Amino acid sequence: MRRRLGAGAQEATYAERWSAVVATVLLTTVLTGCVTRAPAAGPRVDPDVVLEQFSERVQAYVALRTRLAAGLPLLTPNSEPEAIAAHRYTLGSRIQAARPDADVGDLFTPDFRRVLQRLVDAVLDARARMLIVRGEREDLEEDRRAAITLRVNEPYPVDAGVGGVPPSLLKVLPRLPDDIEYRFVGRDLVLWDSETNLVVDYLKNVL
Repeated sequence: MRRRLGAGAQEATYAERWSAVVATVLLTTVLTGCVTRAPAAGPRVDPDVVLEQFSERVQAYVALRTRLAAGLPLLTPNSEPEAIAAHRYTLGSRIQAARPDADVGDLFTPDFRRVLQRLVDAVLDARARMLIVRGEREDLEEDRRAAITLRVNEPYPVDAGVGGVPPSLLKVLPRLPDDIEYRFVGRDLVLWDSETNLVVDYLKNVL
């Protein structure tokens, strides 16, 4: 488990910096014409509002996870692998039962995708995208990589690999709470709960 970062003034300062970065990236996208494809049709949205609402949905998920973890043995840095696995399985099962109708787009909404796509197009060129896609589990045969299936509220695929997100993109994405991570699986962006190993949500063909 990672130690939570500071709150209060630090969070406010981070939010101001992050909002400024996002605004700069989006303005640059418009002025330089660096968007490689038009975003999906839809009403105009305020990027700051959309990203803030996404963060609120993530926080609601974390609050649910915290509530469902009540009564489970606490883990420590010295916990045995068996205890960690049991905790992950039990808590994951509780979350699955509490979110029986969880589906794609619950957290990554259409508005979020439109804003995200502009950010991705602004900070990741074709070469960066290629490196991300090709870097995913090169040890697997192509047909096995193609067979990887993502499902919301189900365990993260064993063959999917780590799928790191470049720092340039992380800089403009909303910061996530402890034990929630962004990951790329091929061209798809995944929201992953590392405490339970569940796929919280995902977006196809972001790259």
